[in-house]
Amino acid sequence: MRILATCLPGHGHFHPMVPIARALQAAGHEVAFATEQRFCRRVAAAGFPAFPAGIGPGKVFERTLARPGAARPDDSSRFGAQMFAGVAAPAKVPELVCAIDEWRPLLLIYDVTDFTGPIAAASAGIPGVAHSLGPMFPLELSRLAAELLAPLWREWGVTPGPLGDPYLDICPPSLQSPDIRRIGAAVHPLRLVPFDAVAGEALPPWVSDLAPRPTVTSPSAPSRTAPPGCSKRRSRACATRR
Repeated sequence: MRILATCLPGHGHFHPMVPIARALQAAGHEVAFATEQRFCRRVAAAGFPAFPAGIGPGKVFERTLARPGAARPDDSSRFGAQMFAGVAAPAKVPELVCAIDEWRPLLLIYDVTDFTGPIAAASAGIPGVAHSLGPMFPLELSRLAAELLAPLWREWGVTPGPLGDPYLDICPPSLQSPDIRRIGAAVHPLRLVPFDAVAGEALPPWVSDLAPRPTVTSPSAPSRTAPPGCSKRRSRACATRR
């Protein structure tokens, strides 16, 4: 079966999706990605065909700041919705639809912040599946994004499903937001499999100069998405290993 995955152009958006893409390949399926043209090189280096679709993060950021009534970048939910839904999505939908027409997949898996996924899947008449990047993003971001996406759904002649798409959750339960229980989509927990480098890559030399203690980072999710007590749990986990 042919499967198309779509993500925003960034390591924190692509890398979390690589393990399931490779698992699908190992099961005999054909998997390709759709992302911004320059980031297609990263996709190809990881072993997947790539279709150019969308614009780069620099342009998205600039266009978001130039929008009338643009939110401040430190207002993460509102600014994130304006970036992902108000700017990135309209620029990507036509090229993603073309990629689907060319690749002819039977399933579309989309980075949860790539709001073109549900629209393109509905337009093509194929099922769509959301793939998380870590802890669930705030529900406020989803609500604001839905308002901005409404004209785009109408433009493509499709309507959002009543419950949303299935949600592949790679976040460990102990670090997940309690809001995960409130989303309408069916949540499917997945075991987190790390992926952080393609063949031939190595850690930069400065890593060896770091202090000998574990460092926990969350590159794709803003810290405010962490559930209550999450930071304390992380601190305790690190303290036990020092």
